[in-house]
Amino acid sequence: MSSDVFELNKKGVDAAMRGSMQKAEELFKEATRLDNEFSEAAFNLIKLLHIQHRHHEAIVTFNHIIRTKALRQFPFAISNIVGDCASNIRDISAACECFEFLHKHCPNHIELACRFSSILINSGQLVKAKLILEQSCLLNSNDPSLLTQLAITESELGNYQRAEDIHKNLIKTHGHHFLSNYNYALFLSMLGRDEESLQLLNKCLNIVPNAPEAVTEIQRINQKSSSILSNLYHNVESCSWLKVTKLLFEYKHLIEPIYYWSVISDLPLDIASSIEDINSVMPLPHFERFNLYASVAERNKYLPEIERYIKNQESLICDRAGKPTRFGMQSHELLLGTNDENMINLTNRLSPLISKFVGSRPLLVEMCNTKNFKNKLSGWGVLLNKGGYQKRHIHPEAIVSGVIYIKLSHECLNETLNGGNLLLHSFHNDVMITPEEGLVVLFPSHLGHETIPLTTSSNRICIAFNYS
Repeated sequence: MSSDVFELNKKGVDAAMRGSMQKAEELFKEATRLDNEFSEAAFNLIKLLHIQHRHHEAIVTFNHIIRTKALRQFPFAISNIVGDCASNIRDISAACECFEFLHKHCPNHIELACRFSSILINSGQLVKAKLILEQSCLLNSNDPSLLTQLAITESELGNYQRAEDIHKNLIKTHGHHFLSNYNYALFLSMLGRDEESLQLLNKCLNIVPNAPEAVTEIQRINQKSSSILSNLYHNVESCSWLKVTKLLFEYKHLIEPIYYWSVISDLPLDIASSIEDINSVMPLPHFERFNLYASVAERNKYLPEIERYIKNQESLICDRAGKPTRFGMQSHELLLGTNDENMINLTNRLSPLISKFVGSRPLLVEMCNTKNFKNKLSGWGVLLNKGGYQKRHIHPEAIVSGVIYIKLSHECLNETLNGGNLLLHSFHNDVMITPEEGLVVLFPSHLGHETIPLTTSSNRICIAFNYS
């Protein structure tokens, strides 16, 4: 490092210590420009951007520097900063570029391989994530972090038996580790094996008392099968309206709002109205339909590209565990963090429609104010063929849910046939919606909904999404 670079970097550090962040940034940039290597000044510049929560700028700066510098003095500690920035931005492509370089530079670094594979999974690059982890496992035999991440990747690929075998071996060799038990518990819960999951989660609490992740997951599982909710659902099914009303009044404060309103929505209108001011908090209609594209030409431009994108997803697997799709395929995340132009265009079109939908319904506005609201739009592809359907379900993790139809068979488009139709349940009446290509349907996430099974062998492709 030359004396000029050394002096600029020193002045930058002094400026940062005094709180003069803009001056420090200018000095670090000048020092980085003059130096031919990845110097301390470059590291300090990226660290400064990270401290200021300018995560995207930090990633872009890093990617620019690694293409122009010699890197002989590469400070590996920067991988932690890059990793944190990557987890805070939606530019998955930029994050992947960072970690591609970092992993090649240090292929045997365990934490780096785990971070890189997580980003690849979030971007839908499951096969590459698996390859990275398998290569790292060869360099770091039987490392529990790598094996846990590999099990997660196998699960996302639909290789559930392989994933469980890895989890079981981890319990045998690292059963005293919190994460070995916790991640296996999450896997079992996804498969619907809640009792086994709870046993492992309680073991987690023996290892790390009051661990918040384990406590939260235990509460979630217990709420799902709690005696209160079970009792409510039982009385709804038997039409014991007086008992339902009594339970709702008595235990409302103990029930998550989404579950509470899902029960309310299953009641006859007169019963529901005696408990809540239905028309005030949820004015009709309870759902809305939109044609996302203004013309046939616009629809024909975007929908075939979206269809190809969905079909090319590595995560598109049959009967994904823990999901309502039956005799059909469902993908991993498509919208959140995407760098695909068509998905970005879709997100930009959906967001204002959802905001307007929420703003016109006081109940949804209240939920946004009281829940841990993240202003996050996530979505996944669903491909159904003959016999395929989605069983009745709600989305307790969201506030608004919806679907956009991408490709439909003649059966779905025929209004005299029910196959492929969306069925929404509410206290006013059940609503059957016949899909149209390019049609968006929005509804509150607490409304029970399902898809009528298809009877023909032609694809029905859609993207379902949540706003949370």
